[in-house]
Amino acid sequence: MRIESGRRIATVLGGLAVVVGVAVAQAPTASAWDSNTHLNKCGIFFNQNCGHGGVGDNNRRVFAYDQRADDNGFRTEYRMTNGDSGAIKDPDGDGGGSGQIWTPAPVKSYRVCSEQGNDYRFWPCSEWINVL
Repeated sequence: MRIESGRRIATVLGGLAVVVGVAVAQAPTASAWDSNTHLNKCGIFFNQNCGHGGVGDNNRRVFAYDQRADDNGFRTEYRMTNGDSGAIKDPDGDGGGSGQIWTPAPVKSYRVCSEQGNDYRFWPCSEWINVL
């Protein structure tokens, strides 16, 4: 009786292992993902879209798109897994074009900012977004 019971348990566990294995094999990879963030802090009431930026291509490409013709630039600031950081900007301030850069290491977090005025301490920015 014990041997038969042991075989049933082994059969059930074997079947469970197959089901779990298939589920894991078909699950999407848990690696880097693309992310895009808009900043809605422009206009006279500071509630209009300034632009958007983010990361793509396995967290190696950083981009910034200015979407307002207000003579202010738009930037994406980023931090990489190797400890370095940087920023890419769309400097034209006319709502056209974009800025992008390929990074030497994967980006782990970023934020987007509108370059309103001369003092960067007062630029509206999003919160830091973790992507790794």
